[in-house]
Amino acid sequence: MANDPTAIALQNLVTLRRLSNGLAREMRSEVRGLIDDYVAAIAKLDPTSVARDRYRRARVEKVLKEINSLNAERYPQIRRVLEDTTARIGAQQAAWATNSLQRTIGSVRVSTTAGLGVSYFRNIMKTDPFDGDTLKMWVKRHEAATVNAVRQQLQLGMAQSETLGDIVRRIRGRSAGGGRFTGGVLATSTKQAEGIARTAITHVANRGHLAVYEENADVLKGVEFTATLDSRTTEICARWDGTVWAVDDPRKQVPPLHYNCRSVLVPAVDWEGLGITPPDEGTRASMGGQVPSSTTYEQWFGNQSAQMQNSIIGVTRAQLFRNGQITFRDMIGKDNRVLTLAELPDLPVAAQTAATAVPTTLTMQAQEDWAVERFKGAQVSFKDIEPVVAREINTVLDAADRRGWVLPVGSIKPYATKKGKDPFMMATGDQSNTLFVGATGQKTARMEAQWDLINEKQPNYIIAARVPRDKMAEAVLWHETGHLIDYKLAKIAGGRWDGTYKDRNPLALLGATASQQKTARALQKRFKTIYKKAVTDIHKGRPVMTNYGKTKVAEGWAELLSAYQLKLPLPKYVVEYFDDALKFVASVDNATLVRISK
Repeated sequence: MANDPTAIALQNLVTLRRLSNGLAREMRSEVRGLIDDYVAAIAKLDPTSVARDRYRRARVEKVLKEINSLNAERYPQIRRVLEDTTARIGAQQAAWATNSLQRTIGSVRVSTTAGLGVSYFRNIMKTDPFDGDTLKMWVKRHEAATVNAVRQQLQLGMAQSETLGDIVRRIRGRSAGGGRFTGGVLATSTKQAEGIARTAITHVANRGHLAVYEENADVLKGVEFTATLDSRTTEICARWDGTVWAVDDPRKQVPPLHYNCRSVLVPAVDWEGLGITPPDEGTRASMGGQVPSSTTYEQWFGNQSAQMQNSIIGVTRAQLFRNGQITFRDMIGKDNRVLTLAELPDLPVAAQTAATAVPTTLTMQAQEDWAVERFKGAQVSFKDIEPVVAREINTVLDAADRRGWVLPVGSIKPYATKKGKDPFMMATGDQSNTLFVGATGQKTARMEAQWDLINEKQPNYIIAARVPRDKMAEAVLWHETGHLIDYKLAKIAGGRWDGTYKDRNPLALLGATASQQKTARALQKRFKTIYKKAVTDIHKGRPVMTNYGKTKVAEGWAELLSAYQLKLPLPKYVVEYFDDALKFVASVDNATLVRISK
């Protein structure tokens, strides 16, 4: 008796989730132990216990050296656990695929595939990339990201003269009772390790299934992509759900298609060719209850409430979907990238403009809602930020995003110190990639007072002094946005202008090709030459570089980018450089750098 293959395959997802959760727990324990060792090293060497800066810096370097020694011991073990566990699961899933296919077609004998044992899948996990990298490279990425995060938090804590306890909280997080902690490097590192474990299991399971289906291609029409019917499924997997390819079709999409992917390939049996009556349709689980096994994600999505649809793909996309203007197929580009609203195909220009335009409503909530919808990769909080400033931020970042710069903006947050003392705007890169906005006092009064002082005493002090007063906020925004673009270029190149972190991060951490890294480094080298010339150059009777831009190369880069964006008079060599640099930045769709929009 034949059975519904989709229903059988999806029942196996319960087993895969249990196995994923088990490995994720094991990774959580490994990372917790490693972070505890980091904290012990920091407490032992305690860089806060000495007064002089040079001694404090020396202590920090000793801590980092101790952390590298700990990593040399612990990370090979973490990798072995991942390799051994995923190899064992791969072998189990290959055996399951053979047995389930036999259950599906009943009387016809299924071919068994020799050699699909633990050693076969261990070799796959060592050599076969998933979501762009091998397991070894994913572990190296995790190690480098964790060390960088610890280094950053340690240095920030020291710079702000925090106590040892404060620095430990930055690393391990705040106690939540019962030996649990929230926040800190621990939370981020743990989440990343769990994601690697879950993605690796999706990879090895699908490789095991596909090996069996390839061996039995004579009884199949092909393989079908099947996504999970819930609110956490990405637009990428939703787009391919229900698609069937021939087993040997090189265009087929084999999960994982992205980090934390949960999709699977299921067999599409050739019932007619086998002369077997197809079985009655089974059911599959979904968020909200069982549905027929043939239900695609798009069909399931179409039956959800407007509120649920809005929460899954955003208000604007959901409305366009309900209007019949777009489908999930339209939302994804040829490179499996989620398209921005402005890139959606066959959508009238007027509809694109209305869907993406920054709202004119000057309320904090209206601006924040738009930013959350538009910049899906970023965490946005406009709390306490003046609505007029929020709108200016949205306008500039929207313009940058439309140019395809794929800015590494991880979050937009208010920044407040003492009333009236906070800066109007500043940016920080590295792990956080955050745009900080002054949250206290009145932006216009604060900036205009500074403006008058600059023009009165130091006309060449900052870039803002070279543009009309009504453009001052835009000038500062472009300057700070320029820093974030510079951070992206530095991550691709593997080091900053000043040599910070130079060559410490493996290429795998960057998510860029060797050719792209070479181009990024050439652009940095080219700008250093331009910078030296611009420091002393006069163009149309005015200095090309202001005094502030002359303080360091990174400030000069941000300053000239701002001038370039505002179309201020600049020498041809500066304009040509930014034409080339920004075109390159737009061409690198780097998965490890957070997009400000989908």
